[in-house]
Amino acid sequence: MIPKSLIKRILRITLGILFLLLGVIGGFLPVVQGWIFILVGFYLLSYDIPIVRRHLDRLKKRFPRHAKGLRRSESRMILRWRKVKRFFSPKPPSAFSAPDGQNIKNTKNDAAK
Repeated sequence: MIPKSLIKRILRITLGILFLLLGVIGGFLPVVQGWIFILVGFYLLSYDIPIVRRHLDRLKKRFPRHAKGLRRSESRMILRWRKVKRFFSPKPPSAFSAPDGQNIKNTKNDAAK
């Protein structure tokens, strides 16, 4: 079985390259803003490719005002991703819950009344 970390890495690299290609294509098309896709592609690739990480760090040093906004966007994106993961993660059934979602203790009390 393939480890989850390897699958995530392959997916990040694939999406990063895809966003870079969309950015290059968007540079030639007047309708699509290519620079946005290039930034997202570099950001995704920076996790796994050290050269891209160094370039991103150099850009942060060269443009500190924009780096502050990037860090803020980064933290918001991490929070949103955690919410998405929590939403889609399977929840274990509670020991005190019935299949219809009602609490078992309450159903016993309701039946006695």
